Amino acid sequence: MQPSRDYGRDRRTPACKPLLPVAARLHSDCVQRPTRILLVDDERMVLRALRRLVLSRHPDWEVLCARSATAALGLLSDHGPVDVIVTDLSMPDVDGITLLGIVKERYPQMVRVVHSAHIENFVSRLLGDLCHEMLGKPAGATELVSTLEIASGSSKKAVFAG
Repeated sequence: MQPSRDYGRDRRTPACKPLLPVAARLHSDCVQRPTRILLVDDERMVLRALRRLVLSRHPDWEVLCARSATAALGLLSDHGPVDVIVTDLSMPDVDGITLLGIVKERYPQMVRVVHSAHIENFVSRLLGDLCHEMLGKPAGATELVSTLEIASGSSKKAVFAG
């Protein structure tokens, strides 16, 4: 005689419903969303290279690209805030310093990184709290990715205050 697989369940009562809504909710609470990075530079080749570099090291990250400050603000408006914004300072329509000021005001939790040539010309304007990190262009691959890893981790832990 084989043992019963009902494990003592009373055959008159229906089987329990699976706890799918609870399990799904618990799962969604535990799953972290991917890191989101916004790259802003008016040079198409620089954007492509940066995006390729970031995704080669972190294929699970979401990388958005904008060729102007106006386009960046549109992406943020349409898709919501990102963890880290990396911007050039010299752009034709709205410069990077103005963009950083707007981002700081609208999205204070977002980590702001400058990646620009001749940053020494802008240091006095950036030394306040407009940006969290400054990288001279071209930054080395390791330096840039390391900065993004630290910044994205800090953003998710809310270490940087506005």
